[in-house]
Amino acid sequence: MKKIITLSVFTLLYAASNLFAVDKLYIVGDAIFSNWHADVAPLMYSEGNNVFSYTGWFEVGNEGFKFIQDSDWGGGYYNANASVTLTPDNPGTLTTNGAGDVKFKFAVAGFYKITCDLNNLTIMAEAKESHDEQPTQYQALFLVGEASLGGWDLDKAMRIEKQNGLTYSRDLYLKAGTFKLAISPYEEWNNDYFFFRDPGDAGKVSRDASDDRQWTINETGLYAVTIDLSDNSIQFTKKDFDKLYVVGDAVHGGWSTENIQMLNEVSPNVFSYTGWFIADQEFKFLPERILSGRVFQLMNGSGATGYVGGGATLKPDLEGNGDYKFKLDESANYTVTCDLNTMTITAEKIAYQDSEIKYAALYMVGTATPDNEFADDFPTKAVKLTSNDNNTYSATKVALTAGVFKLLTANDRGWSTTHLFRDANDDTKISTDGSGDRKWTISSAKNYDITADLANMTISIVENISTNTSNESIYSKPYLQIISQNKSVKIVLLSDYIAESIELIDITGKTITTANNVSNRIVLGNNLHSGIYLIKINIAGKSTVEKVLVK
Repeated sequence: MKKIITLSVFTLLYAASNLFAVDKLYIVGDAIFSNWHADVAPLMYSEGNNVFSYTGWFEVGNEGFKFIQDSDWGGGYYNANASVTLTPDNPGTLTTNGAGDVKFKFAVAGFYKITCDLNNLTIMAEAKESHDEQPTQYQALFLVGEASLGGWDLDKAMRIEKQNGLTYSRDLYLKAGTFKLAISPYEEWNNDYFFFRDPGDAGKVSRDASDDRQWTINETGLYAVTIDLSDNSIQFTKKDFDKLYVVGDAVHGGWSTENIQMLNEVSPNVFSYTGWFIADQEFKFLPERILSGRVFQLMNGSGATGYVGGGATLKPDLEGNGDYKFKLDESANYTVTCDLNTMTITAEKIAYQDSEIKYAALYMVGTATPDNEFADDFPTKAVKLTSNDNNTYSATKVALTAGVFKLLTANDRGWSTTHLFRDANDDTKISTDGSGDRKWTISSAKNYDITADLANMTISIVENISTNTSNESIYSKPYLQIISQNKSVKIVLLSDYIAESIELIDITGKTITTANNVSNRIVLGNNLHSGIYLIKINIAGKSTVEKVLVK
């Protein structure tokens, strides 16, 4: 029997109206402080259901103002459908028809609260005494001064982004010296566009410009800067770097911040990446996945683009102060290490390999992992497979549950990264073909050792029983595992290794059994007596002997 669902006209209209919901709306124009600069246009308050409001000072005798959906002019816009001067008794009509590019105006300068209803395409205005009731949501604040890498050049003021509510924060590399904050870097040194140190509390910001009071940075380094305009507080705390990216023509991903590689943290302020670098091509380092927008980068400290050689220096600086990069003189896999304690960089070519290493790490996500497929949990819960410098990535004793997983090449950008899938015809193979979103299946909750080999596009998923009951033990080598369990001995070859022969020998030297041309896993003995046994393995033309205890 079919289930029939009846929706009211109201429900359908409500659903239709929310289908085209606008996430953000900005006000822009020469009637307000930010003028026509979209990158500093104030963000309007969302009242819900496509209704937005803004309270601020409006000038007269100019073009006026309109509204945009994106701060880079790339999205939709709303302007007036005809020349209109807004008053509390004279609401206006919004339109997305750009004919004539008509703006809204006020006849008298002052504080006004304007409300835009995008469902009904109406705009209302109310006169206000100030904007205290609804403080301005700046897109960003801008740090300028001796402490800034851009100095007193407003064109190079360092941008501090809006976060939640009225909080603005960013990690900035600052020099010893003083600074103050601008709300727009385009209005030169008009004090109406600045925040200053409060005269009675250095932990507060103030619009009082008397004495041009500034804050002081005592020691050069990375700082977490936070300003909360809900209580006018400011904090700047020296900290360690928590991430670093490599970007450039020399590395996988090029200049695309979507494919950029995040280095692995070796120790506080020390980061390393093993990957393929193209000879004579340029690269540099970023503290964020952002190439522009008044943020600092780590460039060649020599003041010119040059080769790393036996080592070189790093310099945190703004791209506008020069764009000096690094090079390597031979195409190969290198381990490049950046020590941000000493601001030095080294590059060590690893053993010759045909296989180009691309990724700093791989990450397991899915219902079999603790992440459980919530993208917001990637940074803390995705299971990291660390690089082994030979284009394999591994993790041991991973507690997996019954479920599925796939592999991502980054954990800091949600689903917007390269995915690696289970091969359609072979569970031990890795594929870049995403049709069907194929995943690997874990049938039972246990600890597993995972190794992904991107040189051969294979994956090994082996139960790790090292922490199981007392009659079980495991001996691990880079190329195999020897598992003693329930009076038997099992050999598991990792990756694509092939053993010419494997012998199980008792303590007297007697061969119990022999297996030839082993390429995956094999049980060498059952119902064995307790004691020590020897495993003689001939692999890659070499012979090795391992001991195993059977309990």
